[in-house]
Amino acid sequence: MAEKQGASRKKIVGWVAAVGTATAGLATFLTNVTTIADFFKSEEVSAGAATTSAAAGPRTRVVPPIGDSGVTPTPYEAGESRQSVPDPFLATWTGIVFQRGGPSTKFPVEIELAGGRPGEQIARVRYDTLDCGGVWRLQTAWAEAIRSTESIQSGRSHCEDTVTVTLSMQPDGQVYYEFLDAEGRVGQGILHKS
Repeated sequence: MAEKQGASRKKIVGWVAAVGTATAGLATFLTNVTTIADFFKSEEVSAGAATTSAAAGPRTRVVPPIGDSGVTPTPYEAGESRQSVPDPFLATWTGIVFQRGGPSTKFPVEIELAGGRPGEQIARVRYDTLDCGGVWRLQTAWAEAIRSTESIQSGRSHCEDTVTVTLSMQPDGQVYYEFLDAEGRVGQGILHKS
């Protein structure tokens, strides 16, 4: 009986030590996490502005699970500033977007993404089931993420006219898609190359 109690105490002590270590690790991790709104704020570049400095330090962007898909994107860092869209983004991307903050919906998206610099048109986007489409103009580019302004050109009565869209590269070569509109609605999805 005494041997079993000793073994149980050792397990409890080991468990307490593991919880302490995990808590310390989580606290360190959280010091580098930022909110959605603040993640890119310090790195914004206006059209035509130079981006010569690297990011101020490591900043990890943690994202919530995507709608009812059961998918949670991998946390990412934007990386160093770039003058144009990085090559890994240059492709046609498709996937499903899950929208929150309003009518909860999901819809397919297709993005034909080309190169470009801040202020230039870099993509054409289609939301076929919403019967709308438009273009993206690059706001900012980093090594692992881009942020653009989406302007709807057809089907404006079906889609929000102007939203901010961010794409970030995932470790498996897919991209995490996120938009935020003026009404506070958020759309998220994982897109793959077509």
